[in-house]
Amino acid sequence: MTQEKAAKPRLRRRLRDLFGDRSVGASEPSRLHTDLNARLTVVETALEHLEAALEGLQDATHRRSQLDDQRNDELMRRTGRGDRSGEDRGAPPVSAATESRQIRTEE
Repeated sequence: MTQEKAAKPRLRRRLRDLFGDRSVGASEPSRLHTDLNARLTVVETALEHLEAALEGLQDATHRRSQLDDQRNDELMRRTGRGDRSGEDRGAPPVSAATESRQIRTEE
């Protein structure tokens, strides 16, 4: 019960910080509206930056995956295990890691 009593003043203080003091008068709703719009704009801007960063990470991951596939194909060609270009076109592509595991299990 004492925690609940202690939480009420903190909650009131937090709400006052968030929404301002209600004793200010009639101009309060317009100020509150302006404050909320400003905060929403900040959140939207931050979200746009996060979305751009995520897209950049997705692009980088895709590029890295393509480079790894090219490197693995080159290694397969050099070691005489052939390349994956002759695979059955109807079957889903096999990653180089899966293919190397299959080769190890066959040996």
